[in-house]
Formats: sequence, C-alpha cells, structure tokens
Amino acid sequence: MYIKTKLLAFLLCISTLQAAEYKVSIKGHSAGTAKLLMATEQDRYEVSLTLFPNAVVRMFGIKGMSDVSRGSLVDGHYFPRSYRRTDTSGKLLFSVDFDNDVAKKKNKGKVSVVGINPNGQDPLTQIAQITHDLQKGALAPEYHLITEKTQRVFTAKLTHSDGKKLVVLTQKPKSDRIIKLWFDGDLHLYRMQKRKRGKMDFDMVEKK
Repeated sequence: MYIKTKLLAFLLCISTLQAAEYKVSIKGHSAGTAKLLMATEQDRYEVSLTLFPNAVVRMFGIKGMSDVSRGSLVDGHYFPRSYRRTDTSGKLLFSVDFDNDVAKKKNKGKVSVVGINPNGQDPLTQIAQITHDLQKGALAPEYHLITEKTQRVFTAKLTHSDGKKLVVLTQKPKSDRIIKLWFDGDLHLYRMQKRKRGKMDFDMVEKK
C-alpha cells in the first residue's frame, strides 16, 4: 500500500509524460516490440523501456525484460541515481547505483565499482536528457554514456527536415558507433537507431 501511495503521488505531480510503443529490430531482424515511458516531476524523473520479444527470438532463450532509470534533475541536467534491469517475473538481472563520479554495478552476482564522468548517464537517462535539451533549444556539445561494460563519449549534431528533428550522436574518437534519434514537431521520439562499425545493431520505430 505504501509503494502504491508513493507511485500515485508521483503520477499526480508529473509535469512531463511521454509514452509510446515501438517495433524493434536487432541486427536487421524483427525482434518484437517495446514500450518507452518518460516521466518528469519537478526535480525527479523516471524512464523505463520494456522489451517484448517475439516467438522467434524467444526460441533462442531471450525473454522479456524491463529497464528502469531513476534520478534527479538539477539545473537542466539529468543525474541518474539508479538503473535496474529485471525480467518479466521481477527478478533482478543487472543494476547500477550512481553516486556523483562513482558507479556501483552488479551483474550476475558480481559487484564492481568504477569511476565515471560526473555528467555520465545511462542510455535511458540520455534519451530524457536529449529530449529536454531539444525543448530548451540547444544540444550539449558532448554526451557521456555509461553502459554495462564501459564509458563512451559522443558528439551531437542536430538537423531539421519538414518540422522534424534528427539528433546524431557520434562516438569519439573512432566514430565507430552512431546513435540516431528522430523527433516529431512535438519533440516526441518516434525512432531510435544504433549502428556499430557501419552495420545496423538496433532499431526501434514507433508503431502506427
């Protein structure tokens, strides 16, 4: 009851909310669907991405999972505090706790503590940050991405076409990883694509 009460209080105070369902492809092959939810309430935020694999993908032992990032918003910057990945039963698969320039990762029972850039963000927080920056009218020169295994720095470029916006993030210094995010005129994310060494790695397109 306590958790439900806190959740209801959070939802009632939300100032920004985006929710959408996407078709997902991995390495060029259909993999199922995903639901993305972004909620911001004054100085707090929560972003979740839930994957629903199709029958073919499930044959390879890949099950549905949900990633959730929570953190605080300070002077226009999204600072992650926790990142959790669970399966459909709620079992914890992977987690990260952020504390300024330190990240404590837990994966398959093993715990590691690594130093990070104070402005570093997990992938879901980075989506929220870029959406916020577009709303404010300017992207940051660089974005620091914290992944399960490493840290990466990306430069950002914005282009406009027919009232829509395309953000291209290019990894420094090798440029072998590129992330593209497409936004409509209302700054709603309708497509995200990741390319690795010139090949498609991940693609999600909003369902019509």
